[in-house]
Amino acid sequence: QIHMNKDIMVCLFAVTAAAAASLIPLSASFALVPKNEVRSLRQIRTLRTSSSLFGTSESSGNILDSTFTGGYGASEEEESEAASIAAKIKSVNDFPVWIKAPRARKGSQRPRHRAWGGEGESPVQEKAGFDDTLEASPEKWLTQEDMNKKFRIEGVASDVLFCALAGSGKYAERDSCESKIAKWRMSGKFDETAFMADVKKGRTDLAVGYATFVGLNLFAVLNIALPTNPVASYLYSVIEILRQKVGLEYLV
Repeated sequence: QIHMNKDIMVCLFAVTAAAAASLIPLSASFALVPKNEVRSLRQIRTLRTSSSLFGTSESSGNILDSTFTGGYGASEEEESEAASIAAKIKSVNDFPVWIKAPRARKGSQRPRHRAWGGEGESPVQEKAGFDDTLEASPEKWLTQEDMNKKFRIEGVASDVLFCALAGSGKYAERDSCESKIAKWRMSGKFDETAFMADVKKGRTDLAVGYATFVGLNLFAVLNIALPTNPVASYLYSVIEILRQKVGLEYLV
């Protein structure tokens, strides 16, 4: 389990934001359409989508405004509000999607990390082939909207609570929530420290995932823009050494 203090979390989000902001102009420099030509509607939509993804829309230049951070930077009052709601959760049966007894089949699909396709993913109950009347169907996933509606919570406090339940995913799974709720109540009463530990872990997983995603994309762009950059040259040297050691010198 990774533990990070606030300073490290600030650095991770700051690096992600800076890297994302630098990625937009870099990618724009490779546009196939000359600037003096009118872009098609599809191209305009693509540019808007990219701007929205990296938090560079005209409404806000702050990536944290458009990225789920698990309530990072929440005030003590907002975290206390989330904890007070969490204290009311006795079991997963308190959520409307899990009123019934657990299904025998867990299902092979898992919510993906928000940075790696999870943000645009649909819950399993909305995917093709799901039939809630069949016992063989997997468990539904909890959405933040369902949680908000049930416990009348919204805003940053909602993000804090859902981060504790879902971690780095956009949806929460039943078995994961069961184990977390049981841990929060292991002593017989609600343990706010255990709850906040899950919140912090979720935020850490989010930050690491976002930083990795942006870092790999920037690295790919840099290899196109600057193919002789030091990192690419070093990796090429390592690959060349390995190629020679395994007797594949003839491959080019």
